[in-house]
Amino acid sequence: MNEKNFTPKIITFCCNHSAYEAADMAGRLNLSYPEGINIIRVPCSGKVDIYHILKAFEKGADGVLVLACYEDNCKYLHGNIRAGKRVKYIKGLLEELGIEKERVEIHNLASNTGFRFVNLVKKMNDKVMELGPLKSIQ
Repeated sequence: MNEKNFTPKIITFCCNHSAYEAADMAGRLNLSYPEGINIIRVPCSGKVDIYHILKAFEKGADGVLVLACYEDNCKYLHGNIRAGKRVKYIKGLLEELGIEKERVEIHNLASNTGFRFVNLVKKMNDKVMELGPLKSIQ
């Protein structure tokens, strides 16, 4: 693949109660973000399991972004904390596999932060553009 024409595929798991609403707000404000951002709405970031993140990479994602609510603001009490621990674990696993740990990130945001949502996905897109396409990890 010609890396000049590379459009990163980034799976973005969005907490229904914060990040998904922020993404929706970005849409209502007509804010744009890179075309390779694929949003998956989840009831809670704590429901994003290690399996889901690895499967995203296996299916062709170049990066995975988990967007969670702020600590002490989780409707399910500690889902965002569980998600953070899983992302930390995955980063270590990716390193063991020889894959850049920067391909997976977690960030917290509130439901009324459409501009922050766009900023986070653009930063992730830029980071993955620098890293280039992910080789198959099957």
